[in-house]
Amino acid sequence: MPDFVSICAQKFDKTITHFGFDWPFREISEMSELKKMSAFPRLTSASFSGTNLNDHGLKILSSFDKLENLDLQETDISNFGISYLKSLKTLKHLRLKENPQLDNECVSYLNDCKCLINLQIHETNINEVGLLQLHIKGLQDVLVNIDDDNYSFQFLMSYSKRYPKCTILAKGKGEFFNGTFKGTWGGR
Repeated sequence: MPDFVSICAQKFDKTITHFGFDWPFREISEMSELKKMSAFPRLTSASFSGTNLNDHGLKILSSFDKLENLDLQETDISNFGISYLKSLKTLKHLRLKENPQLDNECVSYLNDCKCLINLQIHETNINEVGLLQLHIKGLQDVLVNIDDDNYSFQFLMSYSKRYPKCTILAKGKGEFFNGTFKGTWGGR
């Protein structure tokens, strides 16, 4: 019979590779509870989507150095909190969707995540200025949303030429890759 760990009154098998609270869980009562995740030796993926995870919790998560996939959608993290991610040397996939408090100030910290291949920044306040500051060599996919002229067609086309191995998915519009566009954008 496998051993279990209780975190925020939910039980988790110690052999899990992916951590996530049962839906509709939202409130992490004590961020220090997350330290118990150290009991998961095979953990490579975690989702905190829709929770109140904050910078203190993110600092704790940064000690789990085998994390490859991290979903931080709709959390309470800040621009500065992103700085803790640099400790995650194997982080490949990062979802920051629905965090409007994140803006161009967090991009310098994202650049410290050298292993990222997939970055989802749609529904944040990272815009063209921030994307120009993003310099992650191995990045293969970036997901952005088009809202209030935060990205222009010309900018994304130019950006895709600058990073020809990276696909830029403009949510609801199409995708840019190496100076080409597939999709629909205002009659194009």
